[in-house]
Amino acid sequence: MGGERKTYFLAPTRDSPPGGPIALGNIIASPKEAELPITAALPIDQDSMPVSRYEESNWKLLLEKHRSGSIGLWGSFLQVLGAGGDVGFSHEVSDTRTYHFDRLETQSFRPTDEYVKASVTAKPVQDFLKSKKFFHNVYMVISIKIAFGASAAQSLMQHRGVYVHLGVDGTTAGIPISGGPQGDLGWGTTKSSSFERKSGFVFAFRLREICYTTRRGLRQDEFVKGALFGLENSTSNNDLASEGMYEGARQEFELMGLADEDAHADDVDEYAKEIEDDGETCECVVLSGLSC
Repeated sequence: MGGERKTYFLAPTRDSPPGGPIALGNIIASPKEAELPITAALPIDQDSMPVSRYEESNWKLLLEKHRSGSIGLWGSFLQVLGAGGDVGFSHEVSDTRTYHFDRLETQSFRPTDEYVKASVTAKPVQDFLKSKKFFHNVYMVISIKIAFGASAAQSLMQHRGVYVHLGVDGTTAGIPISGGPQGDLGWGTTKSSSFERKSGFVFAFRLREICYTTRRGLRQDEFVKGALFGLENSTSNNDLASEGMYEGARQEFELMGLADEDAHADDVDEYAKEIEDDGETCECVVLSGLSC
């Protein structure tokens, strides 16, 4: 997985401790539900899939999101009298978040094809996919960031405005008078929040989509470049049973492996910002509705 651009999703909750619901190898249905895995991770063999770890101290992050826009409308009526009006609307939102951690530990692993296969053919995952008619994404957690000694603050500002100009041009009716009332109106709100926490929690995570195609050709991810490998050739029935795999999965779909790149903001239609992480430029995704 080296060389690709990394994408980290901020965890949807600050209540996931190390070893809790957001863990390496978990299978999830959506980045927005990372704390609700479809199935817990299988044990990770350190010989074939060593977990890499690195720590950073006094870690800081500033995330700023600013969005503004305006629209103007022109309405005309009673044109014989030259009556008309301008109405303008504006909207502005800014979201500023600051994070400071005494220590930030990053854990990552590179799952083998066999591990992915064992995970996705587990009965809970197969039952989930069947319930969705095999038209639903599933993801594997491949990296997590665990924060210790955290403090954070958020400021959210929203402002809306209206501009109105109503006018009459009497010259079209032979009356040398033009003009009309105009005005501006604006209102807004500002919200602030903060928290501090000494104990560790999962702050962010990386995902890879698990790509598959049904035997009837119902689903196939177009961006997958990996080679197809089937379930029937490489694993015996006894191995399937020992891994907790679901025999019925053999007849439903063919597994293609993990996607070649991280899941990113476009997959969930969310806001993202470039950040520096361990000397690399990464993408940080802030999920909608997530407070600091």
